[in-house]
Amino acid sequence: MMMMRRTKMYPVILIFTFFAMCQPTTGSICCLPRQWHAHQLVSMESPDKVYVDVSFDANLKKIASNMKMSRKGMKSQEFSLQDYDNSVEYYVANNVCKKIPITTGFPWCVPDSAIVLFQSFVGTGANKIATTTYEISNTMELGDGVLTVTDGECIPINFKLAAINNGASTDVYGFEEGIPDATIFDTPATCQ
Repeated sequence: MMMMRRTKMYPVILIFTFFAMCQPTTGSICCLPRQWHAHQLVSMESPDKVYVDVSFDANLKKIASNMKMSRKGMKSQEFSLQDYDNSVEYYVANNVCKKIPITTGFPWCVPDSAIVLFQSFVGTGANKIATTTYEISNTMELGDGVLTVTDGECIPINFKLAAINNGASTDVYGFEEGIPDATIFDTPATCQ
């Protein structure tokens, strides 16, 4: 899912660090739910921040992301639709569409090569949820990463990519199974 683009594709590299850690095949560790929607906050050592509203559909093999960015004091809104069946990403910024080839398989599972760093939990008392934190090496040529998911359901909690973008860290909030608006997966009008 990740593309190594070095010119003005800064947000895409940051937003999808979690997907870079997943593999395009089923794995024996765990795979994400087939359809889900969540919010992500991507933070770096710089003051730049990216808020992402992401929808993921393994049935359609599509990932859609509405991004609100703050870069060097400038705010922007951008959109990405990754269509793995057609091997293309539609990236819309400033009402201009870029079509970018996708050369990897659909990212869905924690890779079998992941190493357990530790097991822990989120919450307290009867409401706590067990989690496992993995070290994942060579994430799509981006370097090493650390990924925390819930045990059993494989819901992402946090992921950090150390080698690129000054250690970008992504936190996941409001994770819900299902897709609230399936039209998010339609090809953007500016890209047709």
